[in-house]
Amino acid sequence: MYAGNYFALFLLLILCSPEITVSKIDSAKAQDISNLAASVDYFTNSLYQAVATGTNENVFMSLFSVATVLSMVYLGARQNSAKQFENVLKITSNPDSVALAFKEYFSLLKTSDKLITFYSVNRLYANEKFPISEDYKNNMVKYFFSDVENVDFITNAEKTRITINDWVKNNTNNKITDLLPSGSLTPQSVLVLINAVYFKGMWAEKFPEQATSSRKFYLSSGKTISHDFMYISEDFNTKISDNYKVVELPYIGKAFS
Repeated sequence: MYAGNYFALFLLLILCSPEITVSKIDSAKAQDISNLAASVDYFTNSLYQAVATGTNENVFMSLFSVATVLSMVYLGARQNSAKQFENVLKITSNPDSVALAFKEYFSLLKTSDKLITFYSVNRLYANEKFPISEDYKNNMVKYFFSDVENVDFITNAEKTRITINDWVKNNTNNKITDLLPSGSLTPQSVLVLINAVYFKGMWAEKFPEQATSSRKFYLSSGKTISHDFMYISEDFNTKISDNYKVVELPYIGKAFS
């Protein structure tokens, strides 16, 4: 249980080694991905701070996945709506460059390491009252490997909910079986944005099971409780900012961490 892990989540943050990314593509595409990474980094930090502020509970969410599905909507936005997406997502490139960067990124994730089982799928479900242009559908397939489907929220909301849950189940190796609870979709529903991820890998540096021991865990209240801690002594990449500290734990093959 200490050697590896798998994730099958509706929203999951995936970090990919930038050295692997840049080495496999030309400089122009690498710059597009770098611009995308900077935008996503700013947006995800801002979103996390907004969600975590004022709560004493643990916060776990896939910030990259949120950025992905919002970017999918952004490519269909125009005029003031597009400007608002650009401001929120801190997009500095043009829409075509953003789309190409996502395409390259997802392509690299699919092929970066044969030792890892990984796939990420996206899908948009839109109320059939709002027809989606063929150009937009084609762009979603081309750049995000995503389908856009018009569904009947008005008279078949519950049936649509089951259809969506079945799709998520099939694309997460049966790990997520009831993403949308009963009653979550109504005749007023307009658009459902889905990003489903399946990932399975082994740590490059495994945590020795015998090193696990009970230690003090400090709560936000200042109190402490005893809990089991895994332990490993290795050199890892770290990042320190004003609001957080991060350590990078690579998986075997080191294309994912």
